[in-house]
Amino acid sequence: MFLPVANTALYAGICAFMLIGLALRVIRHRYQAKIGLLDGGDAMLQRHIRVHGNFTEYVPAALLLMAIIEVNGAPWWVIHPLGLALAGGRISHAIGLRGSTGASRPRVVGMMATFSVLAISGLIAIGHFVWSLFG
Repeated sequence: MFLPVANTALYAGICAFMLIGLALRVIRHRYQAKIGLLDGGDAMLQRHIRVHGNFTEYVPAALLLMAIIEVNGAPWWVIHPLGLALAGGRISHAIGLRGSTGASRPRVVGMMATFSVLAISGLIAIGHFVWSLFG
C-alpha cells in the first residue's frame, strides 16, 4: 500500500542521519573515555547521551504527526516548513548543549522549534478530525 507522505519521508530520512550522527557521537565519547555502560560520571558524555535521548523522545512524535496531516491532505507548503523547523530545531538543540548544560540560546530555540512543530501539527490533526465530523 502506498501512502502519500513523500514530503514527510524527506524529513524522516534527514532525521535518520541526524540520529545516526548523535549515536556515533555517544559511541565515540564512550570509546575515548573507556566507559561501556551508563555515563561514568563524565559530564560531556552525559550531555551527548541527553541530546541523543531528547532527539529520540521528540522526533518520532513530530514525524508521525507530520505524516498524519500529510495523509489527510496537508499540502507541501505546510509540511516543508514543519520539517525544516524540526530538523533545524534539533540541530540548534544539539549545538546548544555542546557548550553548556544550562539554558543557552541555541538550546532554547531548538526546543521552541520542536514544540512549535508538535503543536502546529497536533492542531492541524485535530482540525482534520473535527472537519471530518462536521465538515
